Amino acid sequence: MDRRQAPGYVFIAGGVGVTPLYSMLLTMRDREDVRPVTFFYASATWEDAVFREKLTELSKTMPNLRVVYVLGQPPEGWTGESGYITPEMLRRQLPPQYRRYEYLICGSSAMMDAMEKALTEVGVPYRQISTERFDMV
Repeated sequence: MDRRQAPGYVFIAGGVGVTPLYSMLLTMRDREDVRPVTFFYASATWEDAVFREKLTELSKTMPNLRVVYVLGQPPEGWTGESGYITPEMLRRQLPPQYRRYEYLICGSSAMMDAMEKALTEVGVPYRQISTERFDMV
């Protein structure tokens, strides 16, 4: 975030990829950074969503934070997003000025490849997309 200044951010996390992005949110909170953040958090199930309680608490103290949970296997009665993050979902959930924001993605290589493709499909310039790749070696 410090190297890629923007009027707002979109964070996209897959699974445990939430960890570095959650840390950035804490930094924003501590700095009293009021720039808007839309946080997409994809998880297999609600129970697998690490930090969900902390994200809920954080969003109470950060009115500039909007969390969009995306569950692969949603529980019965789930009214949020489900499946994979798609260009259609991005169009539904991104704020109107999204083309000016910076995008930070952390998750599996397959997920990040899919997000890079989906984001460019909805008109996000590739130069505004940063990834943190991790994988099993």
